[in-house]
Amino acid sequence: MRELLLSLVCVFALLFSACSKEEAPRPAEEKKYAVTFKVNGLSHDMVPMAGLNPGPLVAAAGSGGLPEGIAYLNYIVFNSDGYQIADKTISRGTAGFEPIKDFYARGKYKVWVLGRRHMGFGSPMYYDDFAYVRSYELGDEVFFKQFDLEVSDKDIEQEIELKRKVGKVEIQLTGKVPQNLWWISYSISGVSEYFSPKTNRGDNTRPITRTYYVNASIPTEEMLAKGELHFFFFLDEDKDTKAKITMTAYDYSYSIIAQKEIENVPVGVNKKTILRGQLFGSDGKAAGQAFSVSH
Repeated sequence: MRELLLSLVCVFALLFSACSKEEAPRPAEEKKYAVTFKVNGLSHDMVPMAGLNPGPLVAAAGSGGLPEGIAYLNYIVFNSDGYQIADKTISRGTAGFEPIKDFYARGKYKVWVLGRRHMGFGSPMYYDDFAYVRSYELGDEVFFKQFDLEVSDKDIEQEIELKRKVGKVEIQLTGKVPQNLWWISYSISGVSEYFSPKTNRGDNTRPITRTYYVNASIPTEEMLAKGELHFFFFLDEDKDTKAKITMTAYDYSYSIIAQKEIENVPVGVNKKTILRGQLFGSDGKAAGQAFSVSH
């Protein structure tokens, strides 16, 4: 009897082992289709603020692509549920930017493509009113395109034209610079550090401050005269408005040696405003602080 029980146990063990080795059927993998985007440049050049003196347009992209200063393309995709499924950064090569290539299953997607001077930091994980594009400390010139993508039953090739999404204020300081100048703190209020692609809203209420430090190996007067002090900014709903600029210069003992506030500076998206004048007097001292607003 005992031998019979052992035999039955062995038979059941063998049957269980054979069944466990059978693999469950795998679901068929969903077919994916190739999607290729080619960024072919800008839809318009940066123009001077309306109402300012006429003059040449600001150098921008030609028909061959983005301006030389744009070093990165950022490519972000959200699925139909709003979740981010792709976030890629492409560096500019010697021949420009290679086409963006990816593969997607059938469905509907929301796509962002950004051209930037800097690599950027972070991206929203979900597409909603609070999914922002940012210009860190207003130092990044941003070009942008948002569009809907529907993948059905064939590969897709599509050309993309980016638009400059920011405006610019450039401060050109003329005259001599004091030998004891250490840094200049300069800020702008009335513009936004970010915008929401879904709502096109920004926040024009927060002042943003940048800092320029004197570098002994770089000619300070030449750099300041060329517009080393500048801002790239977004605007709430892309509406032209007026900004306020404040500059404060410090010496090596942390004492203020010059200060200037300029109000009602006209600003706009895809528009450039130049503030030109002396923060210091002709002898390098804090005197005669007059500025012109032009382009």
